Amino acid sequence: MAEAGREITADSQVARIFEWRRGFNTIHLIDLGVHLGLFRVLAQTPGLTGSELAGQLGLHAPYVEVWCRTAYGLEILDADAPGKYRLAPSFAAILASPTHPRYLGGYVRLGTEVAADDFRRCREAFKSGKAKPFQGRGDHFNQAIAESTQGLQVVTAKKILPGLTDLAGRLAAGGAILEIGCGTGNFLLQAAKAFPGARLVGVDIDDESLAKARDKVQQAGLDGRITLHREKVDDAAGAFDAVVMIEVLHEIAPAIRPAVVGAAARTLKLAIVSRLNLNGTPSRSLNRFGPRRLMPAMEHRTTSVFSLQPSRSAISPLRRPCSTNAGMPAKTFRVRTACLPMKEILSWLA
Repeated sequence: MAEAGREITADSQVARIFEWRRGFNTIHLIDLGVHLGLFRVLAQTPGLTGSELAGQLGLHAPYVEVWCRTAYGLEILDADAPGKYRLAPSFAAILASPTHPRYLGGYVRLGTEVAADDFRRCREAFKSGKAKPFQGRGDHFNQAIAESTQGLQVVTAKKILPGLTDLAGRLAAGGAILEIGCGTGNFLLQAAKAFPGARLVGVDIDDESLAKARDKVQQAGLDGRITLHREKVDDAAGAFDAVVMIEVLHEIAPAIRPAVVGAAARTLKLAIVSRLNLNGTPSRSLNRFGPRRLMPAMEHRTTSVFSLQPSRSAISPLRRPCSTNAGMPAKTFRVRTACLPMKEILSWLA
């Protein structure tokens, strides 16, 4: 159906295909810049020529020069003088600073390495119905996931959780946080810094991720405050003040999602469950926000924060409540949902 005032023609549809392909090429160009260190060096030493940039990294100068000219055309690079390149505004944080909350190099890597392989598997999966789970893919995959969600972990620990009613006070007094799907432990380490009086527990079903998380916790000297469990939420015994799932709930099989959320609810004192999802709108099985998009543009992406509260509680909704989902433990708990644009969440870090 044509949009108001715009006729859809064969030429306009062809143009859309070319634009999508251009985005594909751009993502791979960014991936090269992240992997080869091109963004990192330009952030450290702006004003380099393509040849100078290649020399610092031991790369083939003609190829680097073409990369620079292309990135300049895409407005990823700027130039103060002809052939003297620097990163365009804000890209130092976004593409050259892995510890910055805005960093998206890991998200790009997730697309070029993980999603690309998964899409290739789809050809056979559509015939066989088989699925390849997140678990058991190896350390390289686990690190890609951890890197791609690092900014979310920082935002959750430093901005979202402290903003929930009375939570910071309870955690300062020795309260506890449970993370379901803790992966390699990055959020737990961030939360330990943000809430030095809190006890933290992580649960995951991937042995390799848990091994990496245990190493990180031990190296940080936090094994007295952070404990890790495999598999079941119920294995993390105790009463928790908050339960967090970051980029996890949509990866749990729909048939067992209610059981996972129900188990989380049983561990809670006053009940807060937060889930962040940057893969587009929440899935239709959980919320009535429309179909979930595959790899949407950043400005269209939303973060959903769910607050699971005892029905006797009168805690106010988080922000801009969008809907109420009655699909969780119905008699005792209700779920409030708030849609937070990614731009708004990142603005909290300014």
